[in-house]
Amino acid sequence: MIITNESDAIKVIIANDKPCIFVDTCVLLDIIRIPFRENLVNNYFDMDRLSRDNIANIVMSEINLNEYAQNTQNVKLELERHIVKVKNHMMKIEAVSNFVGIGFDLLYKEIDTYKLPDAISKKIDELIQRAIVIKVNPESELDGSRRASRKIAPSKSGQINDSIFYSSFLRTWEKLRGMAYVGKIAFATSNTSDFGKTDHPFYPINDEIRSNTITYVNSLSWAMHEIAK
Repeated sequence: MIITNESDAIKVIIANDKPCIFVDTCVLLDIIRIPFRENLVNNYFDMDRLSRDNIANIVMSEINLNEYAQNTQNVKLELERHIVKVKNHMMKIEAVSNFVGIGFDLLYKEIDTYKLPDAISKKIDELIQRAIVIKVNPESELDGSRRASRKIAPSKSGQINDSIFYSSFLRTWEKLRGMAYVGKIAFATSNTSDFGKTDHPFYPINDEIRSNTITYVNSLSWAMHEIAK
């Protein structure tokens, strides 16, 4: 993991000469939720590729890193409850199938309720260890505070963290493009309530990502697809 300021992060990105995926906290937490969410399983395999193969710069803000650490345990508990619920359902299916004479053994008994959430979070940690983590500087903090006070997306509700890390990302994008960086850049967030839907990001985010040629996506798999084009 490289924890650095915006200027040095830009130098690392340019030196690496690879496309970039800027990652929001919710995208990482969604990886833990894969077993009880539809259409997310490819994110797990793509995350593993990102961790194993050096195919893109993974960029985060230190705010994302802190938010992930603060929320990981609660999301792991969500997964544990889901596993218990599934195992209870499977127990009923097994009992009924045995009763009607078509009994079969189900593998649910071999699933450890607690090992799976831990194993997934360890995989996410491997991805984070490959990331470039940008420290929040006073300028981004001020920009983010202004957006939050004016309730400008992504802070329509007045929340400040999203505005600060987004301001840091935006400053980084603008500087990269100003230095003639032509690599593909994807911004991955599933937080549509604050950033807007992928086909309709909120104003002025829509103009900001367009002017900096940023692809706005809601998952790692989609980001991987876009940077591979």
